[in-house]
Amino acid sequence: MLHYFDPIIVSTEVGLEKPDPAIFQLALNMAGPKDILYVGDHETIDV
Repeated sequence: MLHYFDPIIVSTEVGLEKPDPAIFQLALNMAGPKDILYVGDHETIDV
């Protein structure tokens, strides 16, 4: 199923974590002018 998503950015792999805006900027830079989907892992703070 991962082939449906490009790029996939994992915070531990890139050394950036939310709420640092740098991880979101990295995602935008890597994705280019596409639709963006953010998937969090915490049901309270990622909603």
